[in-house]
Amino acid sequence: MDLFLTPRLTFEKIAAGTTLSEDPNQWPQEVLQELFKQVPYITDFSPHVSMQKVDGERGYGLGFVQVSNQSEMQATSPPGDQRAAGIRQVRIPVIIRDGQLMPFDLLITDSAQILPLTESRLRAALFRPQAFDVTSKTPGDQSMIGQLYPPYRQNYGMAGVIMPSGDMAKASSALEDYLTEEEREKAAGVKRVLRIARSWGKKVRAGESPGSLDVAGRRAGAKVERRLKQLGVRGTSGYQTYMAQHMGKFSSVLQSILPTINASDLDAFVDALQDQDVRMAYEKNAAATVNAVQTLLNAPRTKLASPLELVEPTVLQLVRTDDGYRLKMASHKAWEPRIIHLDRGQALQKLGAKIVMAADETGAVTLADGAEAGEPPEAPAEAAAAQVTLPGVYKVQKDDGEELIGVVLPSLIDIDGSEVPVALFSNGSQAAVQTDILGTPVSGEMDLPAGDVPQGYGVFFTNEGGMLKATIPLDIQGSVSGPEQGEPPVFAAETYDGNPVQVSVQPAIQAVTGSPDGRMLVPAHWQWSPLARAGSVSLASAEPEVNKQASAMRRFASVEIRSGGSSFSISGPAVEKLASAEREFIGLNDAMFLLAGLGVEAQYGIRKLGEASAASAPVQVRIGRFIKTAAEQEHAARKTAEARLSRLPVLRRQLFKEAAVISDPDAVDTVLSLGFINPENLVAFIGYIPHLNETQGKLCELLMASRLGLNDVPEGALERAVRATEEVIEGLKTVAFQEPAEYN
Repeated sequence: MDLFLTPRLTFEKIAAGTTLSEDPNQWPQEVLQELFKQVPYITDFSPHVSMQKVDGERGYGLGFVQVSNQSEMQATSPPGDQRAAGIRQVRIPVIIRDGQLMPFDLLITDSAQILPLTESRLRAALFRPQAFDVTSKTPGDQSMIGQLYPPYRQNYGMAGVIMPSGDMAKASSALEDYLTEEEREKAAGVKRVLRIARSWGKKVRAGESPGSLDVAGRRAGAKVERRLKQLGVRGTSGYQTYMAQHMGKFSSVLQSILPTINASDLDAFVDALQDQDVRMAYEKNAAATVNAVQTLLNAPRTKLASPLELVEPTVLQLVRTDDGYRLKMASHKAWEPRIIHLDRGQALQKLGAKIVMAADETGAVTLADGAEAGEPPEAPAEAAAAQVTLPGVYKVQKDDGEELIGVVLPSLIDIDGSEVPVALFSNGSQAAVQTDILGTPVSGEMDLPAGDVPQGYGVFFTNEGGMLKATIPLDIQGSVSGPEQGEPPVFAAETYDGNPVQVSVQPAIQAVTGSPDGRMLVPAHWQWSPLARAGSVSLASAEPEVNKQASAMRRFASVEIRSGGSSFSISGPAVEKLASAEREFIGLNDAMFLLAGLGVEAQYGIRKLGEASAASAPVQVRIGRFIKTAAEQEHAARKTAEARLSRLPVLRRQLFKEAAVISDPDAVDTVLSLGFINPENLVAFIGYIPHLNETQGKLCELLMASRLGLNDVPEGALERAVRATEEVIEGLKTVAFQEPAEYN
């Protein structure tokens, strides 16, 4: 019977092993075949299988696939010769256990860094130049042994590196085989530095400055600094670099994103801890997980502000009451008035003495930002719009009430030279062809824009002696030249009503005429005016229609006030979206507040309210802006947010269970943080890409060690963590290289 409860976490393996034949002599060929199946892009490179250890009876094998870019040099050439030729190499570990070939999902770079095997990682390792990375490189954790067997806590504090035995020793030996002689020497140097600096590092971590250390400590520190420089550490202070990288002074991703964590994601983490096995796994691995778990469990759950509280009000109204003041606030951009009650001290602090004194004297004061609508200035008398009968420049009106200014020709010349009652309007950017056009004469130059060659849709025109004439619109579809030299071309065209016609430009005629064979003859001195680029518009053609449109525009940009004794009702298209309680039978202060929201100047609004009180008929008030309700604004903001979010990849990966069994505190912190990615902290995670890559390397080393015999960390958990972390890194790189406009 077990005296202690042990967690029983199970992790589904992502990649299954492949069973090899019983003959170990066939393994290299089978490994190569399986490599091409699992990694199809390996065909772009030159792979070479090298088995280092093979034990057919135990079903055990260890080796690697050496991959290099394709060249005429043999793959078995000495590494020095290949490096001199500029050929870079990576290794894909080959691990055979119990006759099962482990998946090909890891690669080892020429700097002994273990990374996930993806096409982008492989190409970067083989082809990316790193000439400028040399000076910034530090020893790092070159010894994978130090990563796989970290210091453990005993009764006498932090012990040294655990000496492996049994299966652990086998894993240690296998890992060391992957290091070159130079790398092993460098790793041994780091180990010696670790032993020398341990006692000195404890004092530094306890808060003592280098100057307060004893003589032995200072000597040790100097020795560490010299040794670190020999190993490649650069910087103004070797011990600071060493402490930042080897004494646990990492920047916590969780700490940096804590203010942006969604409450729902935090609840998901808490729910994961409710599982007894998960909770016990975290407790068993407390040395690595306690800091990250405490950071999340102690995260403040701040109440999010209401969206309306974030909208700056454009209308304020302070009303004097018996027990203090009532402050009413709203914004015309998201209309939903809010009321708060203040004492005199709060009112003075919030609004100032001048406004509070005004409220004391008059009972209420209304302030509005940008409320400038008042009595319109008296415009000079303008001639009424009438049907155009003479060519000239006119101000016309579109069907929707918009006014345009341009040239109007009340009649056009047909293909036989006769005038037809078809009117043309053109100002270069808009054009209209219809029977009647209403307009008001204005001063301006009467002419049509001219083109070089008759083509497309347009008219022929002339402007001799101030008399502007033009043909009916034609669609020139092509031209044909005659057999004689110098004969003018004949244009194949179609009239605006769909009839085909041939147009011939003749130098000897003075007016548009029709020929006996049905051609349209145009004088050579007439010009071509293209209309294809002008937008087609429809203009008002009857006086009642113009008056009706102008009246509709005035009504849309105004409201009506009715008085019912001590109350007022405000109506019109601009306020019909508001609730009836906000616009019907409201008091004087509420009426002034609503008019201020509509952009009505204060004195103008007071005068109109007075007119409504004195008259029995409705009073029309000109407004300066329209109100957008909070519901409308929220709906528009939601649509905008959905559109932006749809362009962002979903990078959140909840690895709460996997993090419980990882033995590195920094990796636990980083892996847990992947469950809290959201649009608010996406940029922060992009800045942490180098940190994520460093964590990915540690996870890959643990995964490889797990396959070599280290059973402390489940292989399935590491596979899931490595794959999820790689997906996040690739997604962050994609987002980082997108144009900012794509997410705005």
